[in-house]
Amino acid sequence: MSGWLVSVTYEMSGGLPTHEALFVCWVSDKEEALRKVSDFEPRGSQIPPRLIAEVPDSALRGLKLSPGQTGLLIADTTKP
Repeated sequence: MSGWLVSVTYEMSGGLPTHEALFVCWVSDKEEALRKVSDFEPRGSQIPPRLIAEVPDSALRGLKLSPGQTGLLIADTTKP
């Protein structure tokens, strides 16, 4: 079973996308991955999550995730 790398961008300053977070979800269904990330990190002015890439189970094990888990990989400030 593979998983998904999902990006979430947040609007924090005057409607500009200023923060981005990357999550990894160990679920095989794309739509479920998007739902899990939306539930994991709810915010008021969130731009809908988007799929970046499929992640093989060997990489997910290397990240110490278990099937069904969602984890935050990185959160950073974007430069407009």
